[in-house]
Amino acid sequence: MKEAHFKDNFWNTEITSTGGYDSIIQHLNDGKKTCKEIEDFIKARAAIEEKYGKDLLNLSKRVCGQSEVNSLKRSLDVFKLQVENVGVAHMHLAQTLREEVKKMEEFRERQKDARKKVGPSQTRSGPPH
Repeated sequence: MKEAHFKDNFWNTEITSTGGYDSIIQHLNDGKKTCKEIEDFIKARAAIEEKYGKDLLNLSKRVCGQSEVNSLKRSLDVFKLQVENVGVAHMHLAQTLREEVKKMEEFRERQKDARKKVGPSQTRSGPPH
């Protein structure tokens, strides 16, 4: 079976074929759906990163080796500080991911507005008259 390519939708012997137009509309609709799926995926990732970061920050505040002295005490303090730093890094990552999602949402809204400006005659699944 021959693999179908996007470009093949535009070469047809039938003069009234709308295959190319239909293909473009389908790709636009699929792109809109994919964009939303990516937004949702990144939002979920941000929530996971935030929860993990908070859990690490809480863990870093626990008492650990309080009765120790000298080098073991210093090692445990550094260890807890590193856990705190990793927690903060995950919190920053969660915030960065949320900012990226916001940019994607704004892009999607601009695309929606652009589609409205084109008008409904260009968004139906048939050729324009």
